[in-house]
Amino acid sequence: MKSAEDNFTALKEGKPFKRCYDDVAETFRSKPTGNRVLGFVCSYCPYKLPCWGRDKLQLLPQQQSKGKNPKWVWYTSVTNPREETEEFNGG
Repeated sequence: MKSAEDNFTALKEGKPFKRCYDDVAETFRSKPTGNRVLGFVCSYCPYKLPCWGRDKLQLLPQQQSKGKNPKWVWYTSVTNPREETEEFNGG
């Protein structure tokens, strides 16, 4: 609990600190995608942007999903971006 309080104080004062959690490898259909995402705990943290850096963290639709409305995921590294395909318009 002490490390969390120290990190909170460091964030407020703009000082460097050690993250409590690391990013995790993204998997899609049980296969690694090569992308890195925030873990469950970090994805809900209100301090994720100052902690990870606004230039590194990206909120994007899940990159390997083929769904019409994929879920949105916090990415720390995208090495295998989503392939854009043209939608079939029925005619």
